[in-house]
Amino acid sequence: MDRHFLYQAKIELYYRNRDIDSFALSKAVEACNQQISISEEAKKAFIKEYDELLTAHVGYKQLCIIMEKQKYYEEVIKIAKAAKKQGWNGDWDNRIERSEKKIKSV
Repeated sequence: MDRHFLYQAKIELYYRNRDIDSFALSKAVEACNQQISISEEAKKAFIKEYDELLTAHVGYKQLCIIMEKQKYYEEVIKIAKAAKKQGWNGDWDNRIERSEKKIKSV
C-alpha cells in the first residue's frame, strides 16, 4: 500500500504542474502506469486491511482523464474496463460510454 500511495502522490504532484513544467505530464502518465502495474497487489492489500469495497484508483482515473483530453478514446475504454474488472470504485461505465460516443461521432 505504501507504493500505491507513493505513486498517487507523484500523480497528483506532476499532474498539478503539467502546465508549468514541460516534463510533468509525461511523469504523471508514468506514475499512473506505475500505480496501475501494482493494482492487483494493492487490491489485495486494501481488502486485507479494510475488508470492504475498493476505493477509487487515482492512477486509472487520471490516466483516463489524460487520454480523453488527448482524444485517445479507445485507450480510455481499455483503461476503464480494466479498472472496472478489478473492482476499483469509479465512474467507469460513464467514461466508457462517453468514449464510445466520441469514437462514433468521428
